[in-house]
Amino acid sequence: MRTVKINEWKWFIADVLVAMIYVVTVVGYVYQHWLPGQTFMVAGLLDKRETQQLQKMPVIGDIPILGNLFKSRKDNKANTELVMFVTPEVVRAQPAGTPMPEFKFPNEYLDLVNPDATKRN
Repeated sequence: MRTVKINEWKWFIADVLVAMIYVVTVVGYVYQHWLPGQTFMVAGLLDKRETQQLQKMPVIGDIPILGNLFKSRKDNKANTELVMFVTPEVVRAQPAGTPMPEFKFPNEYLDLVNPDATKRN
């Protein structure tokens, strides 16, 4: 059997390439299906982590059979998914001296995340 080792740099490059493909796909979808003021959801970025934690009493935990009474093992599994709500706004070039346009922010999303944020405005 052959073992293949991949260093961290190659994993980073692979992650960047996957992210670029994902961004190009999302931009293409938005370009074809987006309507002004419409909010869409970008999801599917998954993170799966498994960790093992072993604790034991010094010296006593190393004894072959008796040592199992002085050890504890903890397995953790965590699955997370990143979900983003995006409301794109097309900004056109303005002639010099024209005041900046006001952007419309969807306050219903801000109320869910931080209720105090909309009270300040």
